[in-house]
Formats: sequence, C-alpha cells, structure tokens
Amino acid sequence: MTVICVLMTVLTFGPFQLADAQKNRKTVKVQVVKAERTTAENPALQAKLETMRNSTQRITVVDSIVVEKDQLVWAIMLPEEGGEIVHTAGFLQQDRPLNLTAHINQMGDRCYYADGNDDNGYGIYRCDRYNGNWGIAQKVRGLESIGTEIAYPYMMADGVTMYFAARGEESIGGWDIFVTKYNRETGTFYKPENVGMPFNSIANDYMMVIDEFDNIGWFASDRNQPDGKVCVYIFIPESVRNIYDPDIYSEEDIKRYSELTSIKDTWGNPQEREAALSRMAEINARIGQDSTTDGEEICFVINDEVTYTKYSDFKVEGNADKYRELVKMSKGKRELDASIERERDYYNNGNDRTKGELGLDIMAREQVSEEMEAEIKQLTKEIRNSENQ
Repeated sequence: MTVICVLMTVLTFGPFQLADAQKNRKTVKVQVVKAERTTAENPALQAKLETMRNSTQRITVVDSIVVEKDQLVWAIMLPEEGGEIVHTAGFLQQDRPLNLTAHINQMGDRCYYADGNDDNGYGIYRCDRYNGNWGIAQKVRGLESIGTEIAYPYMMADGVTMYFAARGEESIGGWDIFVTKYNRETGTFYKPENVGMPFNSIANDYMMVIDEFDNIGWFASDRNQPDGKVCVYIFIPESVRNIYDPDIYSEEDIKRYSELTSIKDTWGNPQEREAALSRMAEINARIGQDSTTDGEEICFVINDEVTYTKYSDFKVEGNADKYRELVKMSKGKRELDASIERERDYYNNGNDRTKGELGLDIMAREQVSEEMEAEIKQLTKEIRNSENQ
C-alpha cells in the first residue's frame, strides 16, 4: 500500500534522473532565438509570415498557464491514454539538457525522444521495448529536410501522426511546430509540414500535444514572455482546418488572431469552451485517481489532532483536487532539487571556467526551487486553513 504524505515543506528528496546543469546551460541557447529573425531585416521571412498569417487557423484557446520552462513537462496534464511526457534524461537515465523531452506511448513499449547537443544538432530517436527491456534506439528518418535542430516529439495514439518542433529555414521564428506522418511501407516519415499560425509565431513555439480521446490539445510558446518563462496554451483540436475569411475579418483582426493577442478573442462559442473546461476537470480528476487509487492512502496533516488519510476526508469542495496538485508540485520540486545536487557535483569537480558558468545556473535554479517551495507552502496553508474553518 502506497502512502503519499505532504507536510508543510518538502524535507527529503528521492533520486530522480534529470539533466545536469552543465548541459542545461545550453537550454537558453537552444530555445531563445527571437531577435535574430526580424521581418524588417528579412523580406523573405516577411513574405512567408504574411502567407502564413492569411491562413491562420480558427481555434478555441480554452485557457493558458505560464510556467518555468523547466516545468513544461509537468504543466501538460496528459491522461494515461495519451502516454507520458518525460525528460530525455529521465528516460535514458543519463545526463541531458532539460530542453530535451521524450514521449512514451500508453502501452509503455515505444518511445520517441530528442537527443543531441549544440555542436552536432538535435534529432529524434525511436526506441522499442521487448520483454521488459528497451532495445537499441534508431534515429528516425524523413525529417532531414527540416534541418538539424529537431526536438519535442509527440506521437499520436494512431502510431502514425507525430508532432515535433524544429528550428531552421522552414520556421518563421526560433522553434516552430511541425507535423508529419509515418510511412509504414518505407519505415520513414513523410516530409513534415509547418502547422502554421496561431500555433507558431516569430518567437519559440514547441511541444504540441493532443489528447484525441478528450479532444484537448496543448502547445507551448515563449511569445510575450520574460526569459525563463513559457506559456502553455490549452486549445480544442479541430478535425477540419478552418481559416478566417478576409471578406469578414479585417487585416488587423486576422493579425491579432494569428498572434493570440487575447485568448478571449477565440471564444466564439461559450458552450464549446465550457464543455472543454469540463473535460479538463475530468482529465485532472482521472490523473489524480491514477496517481492515488482507491487502494492507496494519503497523509495530510490538518492540525495537531487531525490527519487525512483518504480523499473523501476533505470537507471543502475543490480541496481534493488542490491536494492532487500539491502532490505534483512536490514531485516537481524534488526532481528540480535532485538536478541541482547533480549540478553542484559538476561545480565541485570543474575547472575555473566551468565553475563560472555553472555558478550562475545553480543560483538561477535555486531561485526557482525557492519559488516552488513558497508555492507549495502557500497551497498547503490554503488547504489546511479552509479545512480547519
């Protein structure tokens, strides 16, 4: 029987496989490439941008959330049916930058993951599991036309459609989101296509994930975000691509929609959004049930005399869901702190140059850890106070 216990602070940290900070310092170099490609200085890019803007897809963005880039994989609430998104470092159990991710399918027998480095580029690999053991990984073929910087894979449940992000001449910004399909006859992928706007922008856009069972999608973007932050947009996937009719919408309107200036602009059908919000709530509930089933116990101290041991103990509506979120936040902080410890090991064994570079990373990541701890304390206090009223 598993017991999950959340106290006021997280005091112990278990071993988690995460990226070492020596390579993690490359994450910023990989992801932040906004100022290099301005339309005023690049007429070809301007033309590509205008063509893509005129084909902006009409979507409903249900909600959005801003998180630290290192916390991206935890911000996407993917249910079991969609598989699992993890860091490449965790999957390989080797040191890798935190910007590299992996997607393991629902059956747990196939993984697509990104790997590489700044010198030789980034690519996507496939690894299959046989008799409980992962086999030798093979680099996927067919994506070469996009370039040598490819990451953030997500394979749909059909085993054919894959979303990923790439940075290169086919992009309108830094990283752009692409889609491709697997050709079973040749064992390669067809030439990828840019998914267009509003998913892509002149900033960095990546990590497209679609839960086709609940008809909910996520993608990440650092447009209009400060360094180190990323906005995760939650949207309703459409089976048919509809665009904004220029005879109905002005050029300025279409530009605003293409850039997602305000997600409220996309709420054309209130009932559709409300239905999506309900599905999201169901997803969160299922995820909570997956992580703490009826046969498991919880341990949440309410006061000196009361400790909750099951979800039905919560008296205030919504607190059970808040506790599930608290568990996830605590896990995220444990993983982050474990990566900081690995970073300190590199610092202690490094030369003066390495220490100079790692020192800044350590301080930045410690700041994130402190902020996460403050959030955990605040949420714990909110739950506890409301239950004690």
